[in-house]
Amino acid sequence: MAHKNAPFIEETIQSLLKQTYPSNVVLSTSTPNERILGLAEKYQLEIFVNEPGQGIVADWTFALNCAKTPLVTLADQDDVYLPDFARKTVDMVEQNPDAIFCFTHFKEIGDDRKIRPMNLTMAVKIVLFWPYFIRPVYRSRFFKRLLFRFGEPVCNPSVTYNMAVIKDHKLFDADYSVSLDWDALLRLAELPGALCFVRQPMILHGIHTGTQTSFGITSGKRFEEDLKVLKRLWPNWLAQILARLYSISYISNH
Repeated sequence: MAHKNAPFIEETIQSLLKQTYPSNVVLSTSTPNERILGLAEKYQLEIFVNEPGQGIVADWTFALNCAKTPLVTLADQDDVYLPDFARKTVDMVEQNPDAIFCFTHFKEIGDDRKIRPMNLTMAVKIVLFWPYFIRPVYRSRFFKRLLFRFGEPVCNPSVTYNMAVIKDHKLFDADYSVSLDWDALLRLAELPGALCFVRQPMILHGIHTGTQTSFGITSGKRFEEDLKVLKRLWPNWLAQILARLYSISYISNH
């Protein structure tokens, strides 16, 4: 998925084309420009253009619908996929054909494209998905929902959706613009099937001030939407406490 100037997208494209398990890579955008169109031509990628100005939910849904394969990863323009990302993910889904989605561990990189040291955000996320380090596949509703009960630890660009299982289930809700991935994955966790985790870091997740998440943090939108999700999981008074505690971890994420 490409948006506006997309300073790191060529690195993302290169990492996708260097996978040890070849995948079909397409480019989607709602902001076609000379740079994006030029990269599509340079790497001979099919490009799909959505109507501009509809928002992130429309862009993500459009990108998802552009894919014609049963397994779909919404690759973000700031991230680098390690060579075995696709192979490890496909292996996990082949071992668990009822997988709803598969996600991988990750590391963070900054504007300098160097791996960031351990920080509060990463530490909180690792704590939140500790059960998946013990056992990488869960089918029980309790453990699938447990992953999301205290926050959103999943790196969304690492998620591969199994459309053969998800089918026509709605993924992204227009009521969200920052926590739309948390909302979507929590609803998917209600479906029958497995959640699968690849324990090794398979993606370098870009963190910088230009990301949608960073904007949501500074504007207060992130807190508002996180609270909305937590209220679905906890009584209002407890959701308020958890949202404020979880927001402390934002400090190293922008």
